[in-house]
Amino acid sequence: MYALLWYGLFSLVMAFQHQAEWVIFFRFMVGIGLGVELVTIDTYLTEWVPAHLRTRAFAFAFFIQFLSVPAVALMSWWLVPQMWFGLSGWRFVVIAGALASIIIWLVRKGLPESPRWLLQQKRFHEVENRHAGDGEALRQRRTGGFPSPRRAAQRTGFTQGQV
Repeated sequence: MYALLWYGLFSLVMAFQHQAEWVIFFRFMVGIGLGVELVTIDTYLTEWVPAHLRTRAFAFAFFIQFLSVPAVALMSWWLVPQMWFGLSGWRFVVIAGALASIIIWLVRKGLPESPRWLLQQKRFHEVENRHAGDGEALRQRRTGGFPSPRRAAQRTGFTQGQV
């Protein structure tokens, strides 16, 4: 969650830099936030989306990610040659990304934590309160944890030598 805020804030700071060294430094910091965010999205989808829908969810997430490249290219094609309020157009491209990420961060604040993460943090009461209808999370608490990888592999039909 904080990776997106990191990305947005460092992008906003980068947009107002006037020396190349600082633009490069803050772009590097933006890249760290982006890298963490990509992993976070995959983790969140893995923990929340049911296994039979996971492929579609990942396909949609990657579709949105890949769609952003031509969308930003078109926006840059239009904005970069412009000059508003004494600021170069490239700055508005960066500001647009920063503002969008902060808006998405505010929306995502309302998403619940995964039951698995809550259990790992020993926040059992939140699992019971928030996910009362989620029998899997409660079963994991009562049985003492998640199945071993070997047991999970046998249950799903994937065993050693079947790769």
